[in-house]
Amino acid sequence: MGKAHVTEGDLGSNKESDLIPGARAAFYAWIHCAREKPWLEGLACSHILERRNNDQIVKGGTLTQRLVKRQERELGIKQKDQDIGTQVHLVADVEHSDLLNEVFTRHVIDKLTVEQVLRGAEESLAIERCFHGAIATAMAELD
Repeated sequence: MGKAHVTEGDLGSNKESDLIPGARAAFYAWIHCAREKPWLEGLACSHILERRNNDQIVKGGTLTQRLVKRQERELGIKQKDQDIGTQVHLVADVEHSDLLNEVFTRHVIDKLTVEQVLRGAEESLAIERCFHGAIATAMAELD
C-alpha cells in the first residue's frame, strides 16, 4: 500500500475504457499530434510538457515542486519521505527538458519551423488544459 493508502485494486483495471473519458481523449489527442503533425511540430507538442516542468524556465515552481509543497503542507509528508518517483522528478524534469535543446537549435532555422514549434507547444498546452479540466471534474464528482 502506498503513502496515499491506495492499493493496486483500488486503482481499477488497466483497460483504456476505465480512464476518465476526457483524460482518454487528451491522450488520444497527444498521440494524434505525434503521428499526424510535421515531425518538429509533433516533437514540440510532447516536449513542451517537459519544458514547463523545468524550474529554470518556469519561475515560481513547477508541477512537481508544487506537488511536493502541497504534500508537505496538506498531508504532512516531508520532501525526503515522499515517494521515489517524486524525488526523481525534481531532478529529472530539468534534464528531460534539456535533452532536446540541440535538436531544436539545429532544426528550428526559419519562420516555418518556428511556427511549427509554437503551434505544437500551443496545441499541447490546450490539450493539457482539457486533461486537467477532466480530472478536476471527476474529482469534484467524488464528493
